[in-house]
Amino acid sequence: MLERGPAPEEVGLAAYARAVADEVQTAVGGAIWEARPALMAYIALSGECVLHPGRDVMLTWSPVRGWEAALEAAVAGPTRLLARLGDHVAPAPPVVAQFADEALRGEGGYDARLPALPAGVSLSSVLLPYVFRAWLS
Repeated sequence: MLERGPAPEEVGLAAYARAVADEVQTAVGGAIWEARPALMAYIALSGECVLHPGRDVMLTWSPVRGWEAALEAAVAGPTRLLARLGDHVAPAPPVVAQFADEALRGEGGYDARLPALPAGVSLSSVLLPYVFRAWLS
């Protein structure tokens, strides 16, 4: 019996998350992504937010919420959302890096809109180009 390989969006997410992690210059091991039970990515930022000294900041991604910057949870506490990045589900890594820098400077805004894919565009088609870029580099 043949086993099903990873779905295109799983492969694309891995390449996209690595590209974003490289762009924000996260430490080795500071980025994770998962495809199951749901697509998600986590990137630990190396700096701290000027408004919250001593607290670690993370980026999280999902196809529903897009990129968000939040304070890491304190011991047994909730995370605190600092900012959400606009209405694009998977913006280019330099855009995400600028968003991360703004969040660390305390300039990030909270965009209440949830991102959406343009009509007729699949998540796979947005993420798969990062696989090809990774192969070429």
